[in-house]
Amino acid sequence: HIKVCQFLFENGAKHDVRRENGQGWTPFAVAAVQKRDEVVRWLALNGALCADDNSDVEGHRIYPKNKSSDMRYWSKNDADKTCSRLVEWATDVTRTLSSLVTFLHGTLPGNGRQCTPQCLSGHPGIRKHIVDCVGLEVTQKRHLHILRQVKDVLPSFINR
Repeated sequence: HIKVCQFLFENGAKHDVRRENGQGWTPFAVAAVQKRDEVVRWLALNGALCADDNSDVEGHRIYPKNKSSDMRYWSKNDADKTCSRLVEWATDVTRTLSSLVTFLHGTLPGNGRQCTPQCLSGHPGIRKHIVDCVGLEVTQKRHLHILRQVKDVLPSFINR
């Protein structure tokens, strides 16, 4: 499934990773319900939870609007533990990335009126600034792990 996703993504379906079907389901939600851990991870890392840069709509909705209670139920009860943890991880990363984008751009993701990202490299204490802005406790190992993941995702987000 990953090879098919990658092929479609590279050949014109880049924005389809966020597109809802007729019932309001996104590829991320469908993959999570079907317990396709690798596809869920791939979609999350390839922008499925990010807002479209050209829209005025805040993005990164993990569950379909009209199916959120069903999706949460399936994630907790029917899906295996790996997929549930993956959905939780994606939620945390998306929330952290949203805060980081707000910090960098001075606006919410998908706003359409974003400022140019500030050049942050070389500024002393920038990591602490980001951690403070996002509201994380530096001592919590889990949050540092999320921050490292955001650091890996950030260059591809800025270069869009």
